[in-house]
Amino acid sequence: MSLVIIFILMGIYFGPGAGGPGGAGAVPWQIQRLDRTKSQVCTANRRSLASNVLMAQMDGPMTTDRMQNLISRSAKCPADGTYYFVGETVYCTKHEEIPRFSDFLGI
Repeated sequence: MSLVIIFILMGIYFGPGAGGPGGAGAVPWQIQRLDRTKSQVCTANRRSLASNVLMAQMDGPMTTDRMQNLISRSAKCPADGTYYFVGETVYCTKHEEIPRFSDFLGI
């Protein structure tokens, strides 16, 4: 009887979709967890970039060259999103909608 239970558990672990040697890929909950983790890392990276920009502004006016230098040295979105600044807020193309200009005008 215990041998049957072992084979059932092995079938679950190594079966299709389990990601094991016989599996076809990751289980959906693993994919969701990975996506959520990437989103959380992206949020932390954007906060860090915004803080770095504020600290750089204390040293003097923010020029385009200084901004590009900060962005190139900062951490990137783990989901290959692109960071955009709108005012002092950093947005990511993969994890949130970038506000349109008309949103600021109330149109």
